[in-house]
Amino acid sequence: MDTFFQDVRYGIRMLMKSPAFTVVAVITLALGIGANTAIFSVLDAVMLRPLPFPHADRLVSIQEMDLRKAHGAGLASSVSYPNFFDWRAHNHTFEFMSSYSDRDFTLTGTGEAQHLEGEMVSAEFFRTIGVLPAIGRDFRAEEEKPGIHVVVLSHELWQSRLGADPAIVGKTITVNSRPYTVVGVMPAGFALPDRYPPAQLWVTYSTDAEGDEPITGQRGAHLLSVIGRLKPGISTKQGNADLDQIARALAKQYPDENGSRGAVKVESLLQHMVGDTRPALLALLAAVICVLLIACVNTANLLLARATSRSREIAVRAALGAGRIRIVRQLLTESVLLAMAGGALGVLLASATLDALLRLSPQEVPRLANTTIDTSVLLFAAGVAILTGIVFGLVPAIHALRTDLVTSLKQNTRGGGASRGQHRVHRSLVIAETAIGVVLLIGSGLLIRSFTAMLHADPGFNPHNVLTMKFNLPSSRYSDAAQIRFYDNLLPKLRAVPGVVSAAAVITPPMSGDRYGISLEFEGSAVKASERPSADFDAVSPDYFRTLGVPLVAGRDFNAHDEEHAPQVMIVNQAFVRRFLSGKEPIGTRVKPEFSSEAGPVRPPWRTIVGVVGDIKHASIKEDAAPKFFVPYPQGLISNLTMVVRTASAPAGMVNELRGVITSMDPQLAIFNVRSLDENVSRSLATEKFETFLLTVFAGLAFVLTAVGLYGVLAYAVAEQTHDFGVRMALGATTSTVLRLVLRSGVAIAAIGLLIGVVAAIGTDRLLAHALYGVGPVDPLTFAAVMAALMLVCLLASYIPARRAAKVDPMVALRYE
Repeated sequence: MDTFFQDVRYGIRMLMKSPAFTVVAVITLALGIGANTAIFSVLDAVMLRPLPFPHADRLVSIQEMDLRKAHGAGLASSVSYPNFFDWRAHNHTFEFMSSYSDRDFTLTGTGEAQHLEGEMVSAEFFRTIGVLPAIGRDFRAEEEKPGIHVVVLSHELWQSRLGADPAIVGKTITVNSRPYTVVGVMPAGFALPDRYPPAQLWVTYSTDAEGDEPITGQRGAHLLSVIGRLKPGISTKQGNADLDQIARALAKQYPDENGSRGAVKVESLLQHMVGDTRPALLALLAAVICVLLIACVNTANLLLARATSRSREIAVRAALGAGRIRIVRQLLTESVLLAMAGGALGVLLASATLDALLRLSPQEVPRLANTTIDTSVLLFAAGVAILTGIVFGLVPAIHALRTDLVTSLKQNTRGGGASRGQHRVHRSLVIAETAIGVVLLIGSGLLIRSFTAMLHADPGFNPHNVLTMKFNLPSSRYSDAAQIRFYDNLLPKLRAVPGVVSAAAVITPPMSGDRYGISLEFEGSAVKASERPSADFDAVSPDYFRTLGVPLVAGRDFNAHDEEHAPQVMIVNQAFVRRFLSGKEPIGTRVKPEFSSEAGPVRPPWRTIVGVVGDIKHASIKEDAAPKFFVPYPQGLISNLTMVVRTASAPAGMVNELRGVITSMDPQLAIFNVRSLDENVSRSLATEKFETFLLTVFAGLAFVLTAVGLYGVLAYAVAEQTHDFGVRMALGATTSTVLRLVLRSGVAIAAIGLLIGVVAAIGTDRLLAHALYGVGPVDPLTFAAVMAALMLVCLLASYIPARRAAKVDPMVALRYE
């Protein structure tokens, strides 16, 4: 232990004797370690920490597999009520199973009508998660039945709108114009991590169970998310096998509705919630590891150069009895001290930049708001620092083991000159960091090209100067016919507002992420019900396509005559025609969208295609437009509509006036999701923007470190070869000859690194294929641009040392030697 502290004290003294070297090395390492710490803190919060629920390892997500999709391999999808009820009743491996569906609610009677985010859940929801209300109780099984309206409140809603009333349990609040009895209040901060914004209240399925044909009886309506808590000792695989058996039985029992859904996907709830975020975070982690490796290479080169100047000191210590292992340990102690100092500064940098990082990141990333520099992150930073110190300290330490002590003691200068082998090590390290930099820069370049392509891609509609806003017409006050009349009266009033160019309505506006899929029967087709194709569905008003700027390719648009009792019609997009009607005349073709209930198929009338419109990208610019059909809202109103208003100028200034038109018709309506379509498009690109920005920053950092590393090696080589250059110039070598000699050396190093990096990038950049749009993982333009930029910077980094070598005075150099 004493020798350890001796090594530490001696290492600190030696580092303090070379403050310039120490500062440069610490800053270089801090950049690499800080970047790793910041990204790890995000990755830890999102992917690694257990969910904040009891025995969270037993919580799983459960989805149906639609075997008609993904080329027969199956595509995970939502679950219907009857299927969920059967899973819950007949499984043998789950302690609890629950389902939920995100819903919008309107709270009235406590001041101005307020929109609330909420969830409709099955009775065991809170027991499945393992968190019960802090006040009152959770739901009971009988409260799923029609006519029983109970609610559990979030702690935040209880405080903000209900005055934190301690006697709230048993009281009634008005939600969606219905009286709901409060039975519980959840603990502060409770929410599902993947729910943004978090739910403010929870109700049971009682309202969905009401009516002549309740949706709780429709086996073909797949709307639910399902979670389960496995019994102790039961694995995810066993739970999956149990539910697969039930799903196969249901597929046989209900071939029309369930024939294509004879399998189930069960996975960890944490893994499901992370979802598509995982590849982006892992790509960023790989990028910061590359930055750290480049920082290590630069520091190793600095230490190697410093070890050369200390060769005589090391030889003297060895001659006085210090063993080689002790000398190596001393050198590694110094490198670890450097790394620990760099790690401490890196943690400070990560902490200082974390808020900015979180502001840039998409809000929809689950658990991102929980990102902190906590104990696990500090331990990670310490571990990275120690490992880094050992990695970059090994090169000079091994060099010390190979030092010829006799030769070093005979040196008549304070430091020994570098050997050819040492110069080769210097060059090899720079080649390595150049190759790593190439991989990172090409990856960044591909993402920039991809993001640029997305920004300029045609979404199929014109999003500029279009405002969307939504409100809920409660079914307790508005029958289906009353809802249709409300929209019929509202749209002309919106169009009459000065500055409004056109106004329309739709169930799922573009880039909202919402969608409804419905299976289709084509006239004359003999395909079994379980094998029928499906397409996305939407209900719209006349003028919807004109309002969005979607071209009408063939046929006609909807009009006021397409009312509820008129002949049933539909308009399809071009993707629908390509997929299902290739080579046929679409106009006049009859199609029957299939809905079903527990009692048997509901046989809707045939619909006639009266028009074809251009494709609209619905959820993401990157996706190919899916087959979709549209119906007039009086003939297919299955959900509340979103108003879509095109204005002559920026729509933000018209929000209050448009709100006023709506509330003048019903003051109890809460208007929400007020945003422009430009915002929707921007939100759909948030993840790509975040990943591209950060990877570009890290690539730029790698770019600078690589250039600095090359400059350092060449500057050191020039200093070491001052005598050689003096001799050459004394023998007649010109300034341009020496200049070319040094430049050639720098270009050779860079060229080898570039070649290795390009080969590595061809292999590794395929990992980015999931994030690319409009550009392949091997894009010649990106590769050429990165190679040209790096070669130019390497030439500049080589030029300064080359100029210094060309200005050597041969007499001074020879006299010095």
